This record gives sequence, C-alpha cells and structure tokens, in this order.
Amino acid sequence: MERHGVTLSTGVATNTKAEPLASVIERADAAIDDAKQAGRNTVVFA
Repeated sequence: MERHGVTLSTGVATNTKAEPLASVIERADAAIDDAKQAGRNTVVFA
C-alpha cells in the first residue's frame, strides 16, 4: 500500500450577528489566500 502525505492550509473567520455573511466569507477567503502564501500546514484567523 502506498502512503501519501497530506497538508492543509486554511482560513478561519468568525462573525457576530451584526456582520453580513458576505463580509465573513470575504475575510475567510482572504485568510485562505494568506495561509497558502505562508506555506504548508498553516491556519490563518481573520
């Protein structure tokens, strides 16, 4: 059986009820881009 390595880079955003969902998604998307730029196995919180 072959073994394959797995890496994960992700962005995480939290919100309040006052913030529109579209804004939260935009921040999470930007955090994902930042995580990808930072390298493997990175989590960026927005």
